[in-house]
Amino acid sequence: MTVAPDKPIVDTNHQDYCVVRNLTLRNGTTGILLRGTGGGLVEHCNIDPADFGIVLDEGAKDCVVRYNSITMNPYSGADPQSKGSWDNWQAMKIGGFYDRVGIDIKNTLGGHDIHDNYIHEHWDGIGDHGNPPWNANDPDANPNLNIHHNLIRNLNDDGMETMGPSVNGQWHHNIVMRTICGCRIKAPQKGPLYIYRNIFIDNIEDLRNWGEGQQSYPEATVWVYHNTSTSNAAVNMNYHDLQAPLTTPHYHYLNNLFWCRQWIHASEPLPLPDWQTGSNVFILAGPDALRPWDAPLDEEESNKIVRQWQRGIELAMEAGRETNSTWVAEGPSGFTDPLEGDYSLRADSPARNRTTTPELDAGKSLPGMETGAVPDHTGDAGALPYGTPMPQLPRFKLPTPMRPDGGETLIVLVGDSTVTGKTAGQDQAGWGWALQHWTTPGIRVENTAMGGRSSRSFRTEGRWDAAMALAPDWVLIQFGHNDQPGKGPERESDAETDFRDHLRRYVREAREQGAKPILVTPVCRRTYSSKGELRDSLEPYAESVRIVAEEMQVPCLDLHQFSREQFSQMAPAESRAFGPTNNPEDKTHFSTAGSTVIAQWVLVLMRQDIPELAEYFESSAHIPAGPKQLETANK
Repeated sequence: MTVAPDKPIVDTNHQDYCVVRNLTLRNGTTGILLRGTGGGLVEHCNIDPADFGIVLDEGAKDCVVRYNSITMNPYSGADPQSKGSWDNWQAMKIGGFYDRVGIDIKNTLGGHDIHDNYIHEHWDGIGDHGNPPWNANDPDANPNLNIHHNLIRNLNDDGMETMGPSVNGQWHHNIVMRTICGCRIKAPQKGPLYIYRNIFIDNIEDLRNWGEGQQSYPEATVWVYHNTSTSNAAVNMNYHDLQAPLTTPHYHYLNNLFWCRQWIHASEPLPLPDWQTGSNVFILAGPDALRPWDAPLDEEESNKIVRQWQRGIELAMEAGRETNSTWVAEGPSGFTDPLEGDYSLRADSPARNRTTTPELDAGKSLPGMETGAVPDHTGDAGALPYGTPMPQLPRFKLPTPMRPDGGETLIVLVGDSTVTGKTAGQDQAGWGWALQHWTTPGIRVENTAMGGRSSRSFRTEGRWDAAMALAPDWVLIQFGHNDQPGKGPERESDAETDFRDHLRRYVREAREQGAKPILVTPVCRRTYSSKGELRDSLEPYAESVRIVAEEMQVPCLDLHQFSREQFSQMAPAESRAFGPTNNPEDKTHFSTAGSTVIAQWVLVLMRQDIPELAEYFESSAHIPAGPKQLETANK
């Protein structure tokens, strides 16, 4: 083991059959270097943070890398869709070429099995960088890679990157979320390269053909099939300063499911694609089938998207591609529940029974398409045939991230009665009550929220100072209910001035204490008009939380919007089931059963927006006995 800032924390140094297991590695340039190692095994390690998580290099062969959690968490520009992320990307590429990789495969002898790793808040996810064009000396580097069942999310560049010979490389059954590019097919030199049954969610681009200068290899064979994609363009063509004719006649795009807005996006000027296509399904992410992250469309925007869609179909026909593919411009997406992250197929999905069974020239099935390799309904497009549930990756319990001092991780809740714990002697609680019961080992939640407090009075009463004295790692902050007009000068705050200033101060002081602040918009009240329409008096405060969160680059859980959508779908009588049992007319507070449902909504938002925080909780599927309306709301 080497301990130095510019050296690997662990270096196997040409020793075969090394096992690296159950280590927490922090603050290294490289976490683990498998150099010259045959049969090495790295598993159940928590690398948090490191510039390069795990690197395979110089003669490494037949190594297994599995069940690891890898992050460069302090790298604040990881989210590719946050404000300023593109400026950050350009600064790193132009100013210093700062690419960092979760799992980096350099010039090795190949045969590696890399699976069930969780790579998040990083620059690049998993990269095959064998025989790079700028240092080409090993035309057979990294053969027979098997990259599968990894969860890759929140990266400021590529989730998966294939470069070099790519001989018999298989990249499959991975989930890639919120990256600039889900999978960059970086001018593979030989192949065959197989990319199949991956699920790409909310990436700026999902599949990108890339090349630069002489990096165009027309004889390379690439198979891209049975993937589920949700980016705006089905395929991106991104080439720079090409010094050779662009042609990819041995690329194959088959049986994929694209929830998109256009066929291709290409840097100009480029010729039309000449890759092979067959039985792809394209679903328009338009007015009838907006993706969870899409903003509502007005008529002008809808028309523009439809024109873009039609132009894509025309280009495909002009190129002689997609002649037996399916284009669906109207109706729902056919996914089970994208809002909850479920991209399995419904029985009525337009992706059903649309595909053919491609075979290799030798008459053999493609990898993953052998008899018995997948369930029935193999004629369905996309990664998940009908009847196959949305996978839960990685397939292991993630290691609990540790504090630098090795102690427990402390999460402090700050807020009012909608957050606080259970009221003694009453069936009333805030959502923090359930959250405290769902922590994983090594995690503690301290609920300092207090009923009746506002963003002003919580500080003036000394409660904020007491919360910070606990030295939290994370602090969740929700106010608004008692800041409204009519609460008195000791509590109320103007939504657009004082309230925002209070939040800014909370965020600033939390950071000064070394805590990670999270802002939470106030949960919606259950107040309805005589017509049964939900009334919303808290939106000005919720909007101020969002504004401060964006301004100060703070994660925000928009509980207000989420709860408003849920309560808007309920009749007033149904919503009363959420209230305290001794006072069902209470439109603000919750019973213990009701608060549990709200807490589960909070976890839904965590998993969507702050996955590293969601790892600390395991919500129970059991809801305390209560009215059927609550059981329904929880589904």
